[in-house]
Amino acid sequence: MDDQRTNRASGGIVLAVFWVVVAYLVVAVVETFWHWYAATQETSVAHWLKAWYLYHDASNGKAYIEGLADLFIPAIMLGFGAGCITAFQEQRVLLWCALLLSFGIIALFPYYAVVIPTKDSNEWWTFASYEIRAFALVLGYMKAAMLSLFFGFGGRWMTQYFHGIRPDMED
Repeated sequence: MDDQRTNRASGGIVLAVFWVVVAYLVVAVVETFWHWYAATQETSVAHWLKAWYLYHDASNGKAYIEGLADLFIPAIMLGFGAGCITAFQEQRVLLWCALLLSFGIIALFPYYAVVIPTKDSNEWWTFASYEIRAFALVLGYMKAAMLSLFFGFGGRWMTQYFHGIRPDMED
């Protein structure tokens, strides 16, 4: 069983990283498109998406949906996907992929603030100093990295389990 894993791992690192990049590009295009669509189109679906995105909790005024749509869902999806894709590679391949994917997720934040300006995005991107913006990006990166890594290792374990490979958490 270990020989099978070694053979798959030795020849597939480039292919695995390629598929992780493809997964990121798909998620980035979908995120970019739906932000653009919600901000610029005059359809009932676009108005609903924009209202959903801009919703603030009535009791405390917080905008939970923005963080969910911009950070949590992409980080979870990309982390899980990277874990499944790199399940036959060394753990460090998943680690690097998750860390780079998190950077890619955060790199889209300024675009979101331009396309659908919100009260929060105005505070963070229009009126804030460079130091505050950098802090917001670093904090967002840390959240995305933790989520990507957690779900990445979950996806890795699940893929190894279903392929009958001894998970590397037991090594």
